[in-house]
This record gives sequence, C-alpha cells and structure tokens, in this order.
Amino acid sequence: MKELKVIKSKKINENYVLKFEKFNTTEDVRFLINKKLYVDSNNLIKLPEDSFYIHDLIESEVYFDNVFFGKMIDLIKLQNNDVYVILNNKNEEILIPAVKKYFDKILPEEKRIYLSKEAVIFKDEN
Repeated sequence: MKELKVIKSKKINENYVLKFEKFNTTEDVRFLINKKLYVDSNNLIKLPEDSFYIHDLIESEVYFDNVFFGKMIDLIKLQNNDVYVILNNKNEEILIPAVKKYFDKILPEEKRIYLSKEAVIFKDEN
C-alpha cells in the first residue's frame, strides 16, 4: 500500500480525474492504471440520507418479518438501480433491487438490513 495525497480533483462525465501530490507527469502515475484506490474512513464524504457505502452493507444480516433471511454478500451496480445480492439460508443467491419500497430499515452501523412486506416476492415459501 502506498499513501497518496489528492491535491486536486475534477469530474468528467462519470469519472474523476485526480492530481496527486508529487506526481507531475503521466509516467509518474502509470503504475496506478487498473489499480484500486481506497479512501481512509476518516476522509470519506458524508452521504445523503438513505445512501450507503457498499463496504458498510456487505456482510450485513438481512431480516424479513424479524426472522433471519440471509446475509448480503455483494452489490451489483446497474444503470437504473443497484441490486443487493443476498445469500439465503439455503445457500442460494437472492437478488433484491435497491429500491426503497423493499426495505424498512438499513442500519449499516449494526450490519443489519430489514426487508419490508413488499419484499415478500423474494421470499421462497418452500
């Protein structure tokens, strides 16, 4: 790991261009191509209400009608909305659109997600 200090940023369409301290040429930053960059949790921006960081939701326990339903193992980013990937008790992946009507409460600090009654369509009754 290498710590980098961003001194300037600019959004271009859906991407960001970052200027790092002590990196002045394209060659200086070439080693970063296709690498993941991480932000220290102390420097994360505050999100709007009902928005969450993915890393805060992964591994959350998911409940339906206050009964354990499964565990969130991944998130799929799609054009219209994200989709939560839940691994249920039968070790099956259930895909639930990240649409407000399917969730009563999302508590990232407790790693708990509560599905609404509307989410019954995702519940296997067998």
